[in-house]
Amino acid sequence: MKELRFFLLVGCVTFLSPFFLLVSAVSGYDEGTSTITISFDFSIGNDTNIVEYQEEIDDWFYTIIPKFVVSIPREQSDFSLAYSLRYDDYITETDFKNLSQNIDFISRIDLGDRLTFVLTDKFVDSLYGIWRDETDSISGSEYFVNTLSPELKYVSYSGAFTVDLSYVYMQEKWDVVSANDWEINQVTAAMSITPGLNLSLGVFGTFTQKDYRDIMFDYTSSYIGVHMSYKISRIADISLSIGLNSRDYKGQEDPDDQIRWNLSLDRVFTEITSFKFSLFHRYYDSEVFLGDFYTNSGIGLDYSNEILNDRLQLFLKGQYLLNKYQNLGNQELKSDAERAREDRLFRVYAGVGLKLLDWIALQFFYGYSIRDSNLDQFDIEDSRYELHLKFTRKLHFEF
Repeated sequence: MKELRFFLLVGCVTFLSPFFLLVSAVSGYDEGTSTITISFDFSIGNDTNIVEYQEEIDDWFYTIIPKFVVSIPREQSDFSLAYSLRYDDYITETDFKNLSQNIDFISRIDLGDRLTFVLTDKFVDSLYGIWRDETDSISGSEYFVNTLSPELKYVSYSGAFTVDLSYVYMQEKWDVVSANDWEINQVTAAMSITPGLNLSLGVFGTFTQKDYRDIMFDYTSSYIGVHMSYKISRIADISLSIGLNSRDYKGQEDPDDQIRWNLSLDRVFTEITSFKFSLFHRYYDSEVFLGDFYTNSGIGLDYSNEILNDRLQLFLKGQYLLNKYQNLGNQELKSDAERAREDRLFRVYAGVGLKLLDWIALQFFYGYSIRDSNLDQFDIEDSRYELHLKFTRKLHFEF
């Protein structure tokens, strides 16, 4: 099944690329600087828990990641297509080798002086693991996710008033645990004003319909709130959003309304030098227990930098999360402890790199993750060492 999806995707990308290139070329008046970025990443290392089970499996591995990104900017349109393939293999545990792929497509077209249309599509086909995101994991299971999102944005002539309308269709399918398959239809409307040069205030509303293979856990939800952003010159961009989230389940009792919020500080200095700090209180659906969801509260840090004449690279990423489960489905099948499940997660990912040439870098990374649950069967600990040799070339062309 995975091999079939792989060949279908490669075929679709090959077939559709000329069409999107033509659309982008026709849409703009002036040609921009078009680029193709090609990279090849080869790494070796050791992982103390290769599939992130409670019973740890330690093994050495090697990983190969080729990637290309095509970018075609125009005065009235932009086009970007990124494709990466990843192959992981292990010295001893060869049954856990993995072939995965990512496709990201973004196209922007100006429909007028004030109106812009953006279309994005993201596809992931891979193995599920704790580092994928903040959700509880179905370790070692193959899945794919596709997210398609058209967006329409209006900006007033003064730039002080904006309106965003977007739609998202998202589906997730599993090769083995097909009962967990689901799809989402989501509509979002947002409006903001900019009373000052550095301040933006707005309101938003999101309506979501999520349908599982098992209709007992289907639900609709609404999320209504306010957002604010403020730019501190040469320091950081501050963003805050807060709102009320309510859910209506078809097959079980509805939970109480929940408040969710997100605070972040962002600063992008150059293409490789950036900083992001975030505090959040969010909600996720459980992938292990259908019908369950949990609050996801925590703190995050993502930092990368280049020093010593752009030759020495430093990377740091970290998270601390507290997940509290609520509205557990099939309650009669769960113990009191399972109905009060809490997980604490800590992750750190640090690295250093040396640019041997402008297009060759040698990098070393260390990753550590731990999930400490009040239910012992969900405890996970993993340490991972990676040594990378990465080649990157950016080519310019006219189109």
